[in-house]
Amino acid sequence: MRVVVAVVLSVPAAAGAQEAPAAPEAVDPAVAEARQAYEDGAAAFRAGEFVRALERFEHAYKLDDAPELLYNIARANEELGRLEPAIYHYELYLKRLPGADDRADVERRIRVMRAFGANEAPKAATEAPAEPPPSLRPFAYVALGLGAAGLVTGGVFAAQLASATDDYDAAKTPRAKRAAEEDAESAATGANVGFVAGGALLAAGVALWLLEPEAEGVAIGPGYAGWRATW
Repeated sequence: MRVVVAVVLSVPAAAGAQEAPAAPEAVDPAVAEARQAYEDGAAAFRAGEFVRALERFEHAYKLDDAPELLYNIARANEELGRLEPAIYHYELYLKRLPGADDRADVERRIRVMRAFGANEAPKAATEAPAEPPPSLRPFAYVALGLGAAGLVTGGVFAAQLASATDDYDAAKTPRAKRAAEEDAESAATGANVGFVAGGALLAAGVALWLLEPEAEGVAIGPGYAGWRATW
C-alpha cells in the first residue's frame, strides 16, 4: 500500500506554512489514517508541540514510507534537541531522495548539528520541552565582534612588526638592533595571537548564526498530490 504523503517541514526566512490539499473522497481507511496523522503532526509542529508532532509523523511513516516524511521526523527531533536521531533521519531522507531540492540545506543542518553537540544524549520522546532554548544570536554577535576585534589587533601588531623590521635594518649599533629585534618578536607574537583568535571567534560566530533558526514559520510541502499552498 502506498499513501502519497510528501510533506516537508522547514524554516526558511520567507516561508509560511504550507498544507496539502483535500484527500480524495474515497480512500482506503489506512490512507485516511496516514493523512490524518500527517495533518495532526503538521498542526502540532506549527503550535510548537514537537513531541506530539514527532509521534504523529512517525505514525504516518509506519503507514506510508514516503521519504519526505523522514524530513518531518528529522525536523521534529531537531526541535526537541534530539540531534543524533535528527541526523540519522536527515541522512536517510537524502539517501532515499538523492535529488531532493533542499539537499544543500539539509546537508548544512547536518554539518551544524555535528559541530554543536550531536553526541549529546537525546531527550526522551515522551519528554516535552520545559521552555524554548535561549537564542544563540547574542552569542553569535559577541563572537563576531570579538573576532573582528582580534583581526584588527592582529593587523596593528603586523604593522608594528613591519616597523620594527625597518628599525632593525636601519640600526647602526648592536644595542639598537637588539631592541628592534625584541620589538619585532613581541609584535609577531601579538599578530599571531590576534589573527588566530580573531579567525576562530569569527568562525564560531558564523556557526552560531547558522545554528539559529531563521524564522518561526513552518513550511509543509509538496502535498498529497504534489500541490503546494502557502499562507
